[in-house]
Formats: sequence, structure tokens, C-alpha cells
Amino acid sequence: MNELQRTISSVEVAKQVGKEHAKLMRDIRQYCEYLNEAKVGFVDFFIESSYKDAKGEIRPSFDCTKQGCEMIGNKMNGKKGVQFTAFYVQQFNKMENHIKAYPMDSYMIEDPAARAQKWIEEYQEKQQAYAIIEEQRPKVIFANAVEVAEDSVNVKVLATTLKKHGIDIGQNRLFRWLREHGYLSSKNGTTRNLPNQRALDRGLFELQLNSYYDSKSNSHRTRYTTMVTGKGQIYFVNMFLKNKDVYNTDNFGVVQESFF
Repeated sequence: MNELQRTISSVEVAKQVGKEHAKLMRDIRQYCEYLNEAKVGFVDFFIESSYKDAKGEIRPSFDCTKQGCEMIGNKMNGKKGVQFTAFYVQQFNKMENHIKAYPMDSYMIEDPAARAQKWIEEYQEKQQAYAIIEEQRPKVIFANAVEVAEDSVNVKVLATTLKKHGIDIGQNRLFRWLREHGYLSSKNGTTRNLPNQRALDRGLFELQLNSYYDSKSNSHRTRYTTMVTGKGQIYFVNMFLKNKDVYNTDNFGVVQESFF
């Protein structure tokens, strides 16, 4: 349970509904695809996250909002459905009460002891934030460098950039990952590997029209090439760097359940 963001980890949800976490992740990915098709922001329901398993390894997960829990609960019937509904309603009520109980900054608290304790907590949070900023500094430098670039790049160049930053992935695997996570079309035909509308709307990709000579028909034809914008390069490089331990596995396609 996340008190500040008002979410419940998919790991906890899986336990409550009696389902393997991998299967629940598969279901959530499907829900996200349906929401994308309807042009509904899935982040109002499920937020990309990660957790440490019993071996201390980083694994992907989702933080489920109240709407996300409602979506999962609506798919369940009988006793399990009732019990899960009771669980998440109680958890979100606890979150609401916690936020109401501690809404003030330290300088607003009149009780000296409580004010001192709150100040210590705020100081520790700031120190943690500073540590994260220092850890992320190389990524921020990269993002700034890409942001000022005017030219978009193709997926092969993006894969090369990721490899330079320690992500073991090539062009084919990157294409597969982008298809599996809803950024590119997985349909066979002329639209395969072209960006989905939502990815285009977010400014992560653009389409480049190219002409070529088709010897079979003895004519000139045109086709679209998927290009990753500067914004898209920032987005994907930082996503992969953030979850570097998950991506660099022998079972890339299996372990990487979903980050979209």
C-alpha cells in the first residue's frame, strides 16, 4: 500500500485475489491495451512500477489505483470478488484517513514534539531526494542533450544508443518490445511496426515517408518508416536506465512483463 499515491501494488493484489503475479500482470497489460484502443489514459488505473523479489532481484509490477482495483474486482465473481472488494475499499479508506491525519508541513504543527518529529522526517526525505538526484545526474545530462537535438532517429539507432548506456538489446528485440508494450502495431501487413495513434499523440514517434523502386511491379512506391523523436529518445532511454536490472536478463521477453 502506498499512502501518498493512494495505490496498491499488483504484488499485493495478486495475493488477495489468489492469482500468480505473472498472470495478473498479463491481465493488466490486456486492460491497458483495451484502454489505449479507446484512447483512455491507463495511468488513471495502473501505474508502471517495480519491486524486489525474495531473491533481491528487481521485477516489474504495477501500482493499482482505486479505479484499477475496481476494474480487477469487476472481473471476479462469488466469494473472491466480495473479499477483494472489501479489502481494497478498506485499504483506500485507510489511505484517505492517513492523508487527512497528516496534511501539514512541520512549520504548521503547534505541538513542539510533533513539529520536531515532522521536521526530522522532512529532512530525511530531502536527503533521500538529493541522493536520487545525484544518482540520476548522468541520465539528466543525456536527456538534455537529446532534447536539444532536432533530428529524429530510427529504431536501430535508438537500440545502439541504449547499448552504449549498458542496455543489452538490439534492433529486433527493441522492435518486439515496442510491439508487445503497445507503442507499435503488431498487426501483419503495411502497418506492422508503425506507431499506434496514442504513441504519436504523445510525441514519441513520427512517420517518415520514403520512396523506393519495386522491381516486381517495375514502379516507384512509397512507404512509411517509424522514427523516434527527441522526446521519445528521452522517454525510452530513461525508462530502460531506470529498470536496467530487469532489462539485462537472459530471458528478456519473459522477465520483462510490462512497463507500458
